[in-house]
Amino acid sequence: MDAETSVIEPVTCAARGEIAADVDPELLIDVVYGVLWYRLLLDHAPLDEAAGRQLASLVVRAVR
Repeated sequence: MDAETSVIEPVTCAARGEIAADVDPELLIDVVYGVLWYRLLLDHAPLDEAAGRQLASLVVRAVR
């Protein structure tokens, strides 16, 4: 994806301190959706509020 079709604005997010400057936002999105699809398709683990909170916590720690 180019900057014009990007889902999020990486420069803006990094400037606001929401993510580290060296984080690839497109890869970050792939990681989050990968977990969600994996759990939905294989049904190996619950996809509930607790899983969402754990995923969000993990992502926040990883990108700062």
